[in-house]
Amino acid sequence: MDAAAHSHSDGLPALPNRQPASLPPELFQQILECLLPQPPEIGETKPVAYDQMVEGEPWYDFTRCRRALVNFSLASRACNNMATPLLYRTVAIHDELSLVLFFRTLIEHPDYGGWTRFLSYHMTLTSEIVIREVRRAISTYLPDFKPASEPRFLMRTIRGALYTMQSFIPVLSARFGDFDEVPQALVTFTLLLLNKLDTLLLQVPICDDQADYVALISRMQNARKNFGEYDPQRNLFSSIRTLQMQGDPELVRHLMHEKCDCEIPEIWGAQPRSYFKLLQCLPSLNTLEVTADDGVWNHPQEDNVYYLSFEPPTPYLAGVRHVSLHSSASCPGNLYLLLKNAPDLETLYVDSRVDEQYYPGPGMDFEHGDPQSFDVALKKFGKKLRELDVSFYDVTGNEGLIGPRGRLTQLAEMDKLEKLCVQLGTLYGAPAAAAELLLLDLLPPNLVELTLDDWWWAYAKKAKKMAKKWDVEQKIVHYQANAAYRAMAIKMLMLMAQCVRSRMPRLKKVMLLCKIPWTWILPDSEVGADSHFDEVTGIFKSNGVEFVVECDETWQPELETWDKKNARGTGLSLTTCMRPTFMDDIHDEMNAYSGYEFDYF
Repeated sequence: MDAAAHSHSDGLPALPNRQPASLPPELFQQILECLLPQPPEIGETKPVAYDQMVEGEPWYDFTRCRRALVNFSLASRACNNMATPLLYRTVAIHDELSLVLFFRTLIEHPDYGGWTRFLSYHMTLTSEIVIREVRRAISTYLPDFKPASEPRFLMRTIRGALYTMQSFIPVLSARFGDFDEVPQALVTFTLLLLNKLDTLLLQVPICDDQADYVALISRMQNARKNFGEYDPQRNLFSSIRTLQMQGDPELVRHLMHEKCDCEIPEIWGAQPRSYFKLLQCLPSLNTLEVTADDGVWNHPQEDNVYYLSFEPPTPYLAGVRHVSLHSSASCPGNLYLLLKNAPDLETLYVDSRVDEQYYPGPGMDFEHGDPQSFDVALKKFGKKLRELDVSFYDVTGNEGLIGPRGRLTQLAEMDKLEKLCVQLGTLYGAPAAAAELLLLDLLPPNLVELTLDDWWWAYAKKAKKMAKKWDVEQKIVHYQANAAYRAMAIKMLMLMAQCVRSRMPRLKKVMLLCKIPWTWILPDSEVGADSHFDEVTGIFKSNGVEFVVECDETWQPELETWDKKNARGTGLSLTTCMRPTFMDDIHDEMNAYSGYEFDYF
C-alpha cells in the first residue's frame, strides 16, 4: 500500500497528488523554460552527429535541451501546447531540407511566427550545393504544402508565389541558373512571417566563388516598400535588433588550419559593407556581430566614381551601437573607416586574426602617426564609446596605424568610456616607455572595469616558437630573461594602485591578462602568477578595487598553416571537408512525429 493510502486508512488527511499531470501549468512552464536551448555561438561549425558529441561541445547542450522539449511535447496534447512555443523560440537551420520544412510549417501555421526570437542559417545561400539541395527539396515537398487561408495581404502574396513556383516544378531540380535565387526567396518569406524575431544569424560568403545575397536584399527592400502601402501599421523587419554575419566556419577552418592546395588570395573574408542595403532594411538594428571579415569598412558608394560628385554618403552603420568582430582582418587603419561609418557606436570589440600581416602604406609616419590611424579615429569618431576591447596580433613596422609612436594617446580624453581592454603594446608603444609614463595618465578617468592585456609585438615571434612546444628548459630561460620586465610591470601597477582612488573614483576592477604564461610562472610550479602581485592586490583592495591576474597556461595561438607568399590570383576554388551532422537524426525525428501539428522539429 502506498503512503497516501496508508495515511488515509489511519484517519489522517491524504497526501496531495504529486503526479506530473496534477502540477499547475505555471510550474510546468517554469521547468520548461530551463530546457530552452541557448542560441548557438557565432562562428561555430555545424554540429556532428549526436552520438559523436561529447559534453562541453558548443552544440551538446543545445541538442540535449531541444530533444528534451521534443520528448515532452509528445507526451500529451497539453504537453505539446506548452512545449511547442519553446521549440520555436530558438531555431537553428543546419541544412537545406530544414530550411524548406521550417518555411512550410510557418505558412501552414502563421501564428507560430510570433514565437521565434532567434533564427540562424548555418549554410551559404549562394553555394551551389545549397542551391541544388533546396531546389530538390522544394520540388519534393511543394505539392504537399497547405498554406493557411488567411486573408492578409502577406499570406495572399506567399500563396501566389507558391502557386507560380509549382508550375516550374518539372524543371526546378534540373535547370541551373534560372532558379538560383530560390534559397534567398524562401529566407525572405520566412523573415516576413517572423514578426517578433530579435536576432538573425546569416552565414555569408567569404570568397568570390559564391555570390553575395543580392536577391535576398532586393526582395527585402521590395517587401518593405510594397507591403508598407497595403499595411502602413506594420513596419517589416523592425523587430530585428541584432544581426550576426558569420563567414563560413568550415571554409575558414579549411583556409587557416588545414593543409590544402587552394589558391588563397591575400584578402578574403566576409564583406559586411556590401550588405549596407540589408542594414537599411532593419530599422531597429543596434548590434552587428561579424566573424572572419575582410577588414574593409569604407562605404561601398565611395568605390563608385559616379557618386564622387555627390555629397558624402550617409554612414551605412548609422544607428548601430554595438559592433563585435571576431577573427577580423581589420588593421588599426581599417578601424578609422569603421568608426567613421558608425557615428552612434557605443561598444567596439575587435579580435584580429592570428598571424595577420599589415603592410605599411606610402609615407607612414611613425613619429606623428598616420592621418587615418586608430588614435585619430577615437578622437574624431569615438566620443560616444562606452566599451572598447580591441586587440591585434602583430603591427611591427606599422605602428603609425595605431597612433604617434605606436600609442593610443586619445584614451585619456574619452570621459564616457566605462569598460576598457587594452594591450600594453598599444598603450605604451614599446616596453621602454612603460618605465617613463605613468599608467594613470594614459587611461580614461571614468573607467569602471579595466583589463590590461600583457601583449607586445615582439611576443608574436615568441608565440610561434611556443606553438612548437617549448621544453622546460626553454620556459625557464624565458622566465629568467624577463626578471627586469616583471619588476617594471609590478612597479607600474603599484604606482597606479596608490593613486587610483583620487584619479579614477569609479573604478571597481582591474585585471592583468597574461598571454604568455612563462613570463610570470615557472613550469611545474605550484605558485601562480598572482604571487608577484600580493602587495599590489592589497593596495588596490584598500582603495576598494578588485585586482585579478589571469594567466592561461594552456594558451597557444592557432597559427595559419598556409604560406601567404605562395598565394596566387584572387579567386578561390576548393571543396570543403564534409562532416556528418546531426540533421540526419532530426530527419528521423520528423518522420517519427509527422502526424503532429508541428513537423519542423
